[in-house]
Amino acid sequence: MKNLAYYLLFTFLMKSALAPGQNTYVKIAAGAVHSLALKTDGTLWAWGFNAYGQLGDGTQVDKNIPVLIGSDYATIAAGSIHTLALKTDGTLWAWGFNGDGELGDGTVVNKFAPVQIGPNTKSEL
Repeated sequence: MKNLAYYLLFTFLMKSALAPGQNTYVKIAAGAVHSLALKTDGTLWAWGFNAYGQLGDGTQVDKNIPVLIGSDYATIAAGSIHTLALKTDGTLWAWGFNGDGELGDGTVVNKFAPVQIGPNTKSEL
């Protein structure tokens, strides 16, 4: 039910906040309690519950409107309470809950801002 509410909020934001020809949203992802949206200019936006840092804004403060997380992102994915993203240079980034090592950084420490995971380039994956 919460994901439906986030979808409806996202749809409203897309229709009301952006005039034709403006920078628009091209990809969305929803975790259990947080949502993400990627714009055509590569900026990543997030909102929702943030106790584990899954928004990636460096805090644990919940956000009820989209906040800018960063730029140069190509694609995004959301786990229940963590987030993964690929940047345009092919690097992999992760943040949020990491109690079982789901971020892939070799630790079990939650990350409140994006951290680079693994090799530096797509060709090394």
